[in-house]
Amino acid sequence: QRTLSSKADATSCCSLPSLSLQSKRSRIEGAEKLTAENEAAKKLSVPLTLGKSNISTSPTTMSRNISLSLMMLIDSRLRSSILALMKQVTDSGREQSLHSKILMSLLSSERAILWSAAVTSFRVVPVDDIQGETGIILPVIFDVVIDLITLGNVVPVSLSAPGTITGSLSPSEDGLEFVEMTIDTLGLLQNMMKQ
Repeated sequence: QRTLSSKADATSCCSLPSLSLQSKRSRIEGAEKLTAENEAAKKLSVPLTLGKSNISTSPTTMSRNISLSLMMLIDSRLRSSILALMKQVTDSGREQSLHSKILMSLLSSERAILWSAAVTSFRVVPVDDIQGETGIILPVIFDVVIDLITLGNVVPVSLSAPGTITGSLSPSEDGLEFVEMTIDTLGLLQNMMKQ
């Protein structure tokens, strides 16, 4: 069984996308030239670098970050849609109906949609040649199922995106020196926006 080498213990040994839309704008190089969608995808791809001592936190961190990012997108879309509908009601001169009162309560509520649980997984895509210049490279599919609660009902949301996992072997020890994961964050973001 291969393990991460002791050399990697003092430094980072794993890099994966943070999947967080809350990444600081200053960390996004060239963000001022990007479309909003590309900037968001870039934020999702900001690397989360881990060492041997905290690599075990990566599944929880990725699940939490992707769930919170999805909640940010849903909240933004919900608020903009409700505001547009309320403007139509106001502009038409009609009295507020029961529907518009429900919309207003959703708009004023911070808990209109809640995140309940998330499960992430990676599936390796079978390939013939897995050796690359930097080590072993495997194509993967990142899958996540997020359970949201809206109006008392559990609504599962499934997302997936392709990516790669690269492992470099330690020349002096029988183990991995560094692991890097990439995910097509633009594709993931577009998948999230369809939900």
